Amino acid sequence: MSVPLTQEILQATAAMARADGLSPAQTLALLFRALDHWLPAPDATPFNPARTQGFAAACYAAQHGWPLALRRDRHAPNGWRWQAELPASCAPAQLGHWLLAAQLEVGQQRARTAQLARADSAQI
Repeated sequence: MSVPLTQEILQATAAMARADGLSPAQTLALLFRALDHWLPAPDATPFNPARTQGFAAACYAAQHGWPLALRRDRHAPNGWRWQAELPASCAPAQLGHWLLAAQLEVGQQRARTAQLARADSAQI
């Protein structure tokens, strides 16, 4: 998957969430679920865009139509980072809280889905 396509998915999903009236926290959970997958980076190494530095800020920027980019960063843990231009009034602690809540919510959704799948397969 190309970097521009990953950015486009993030921006399009955020725009749809905004149009549907989702809160910033709900939007972050939706974006985390959509992008929390291992994908091939342009250099063919796997990376997870939702678990990349700056993801919460990029999601918030996408919600408001502010500039954002997924950049190569050899100092980042996975070699990539999201870069977003946020106003000074934006509270990084709130973004971190929303990201943690999104990760927990998505984890619970995936556990329920797996449990239902196991129950369905046991009935067959």
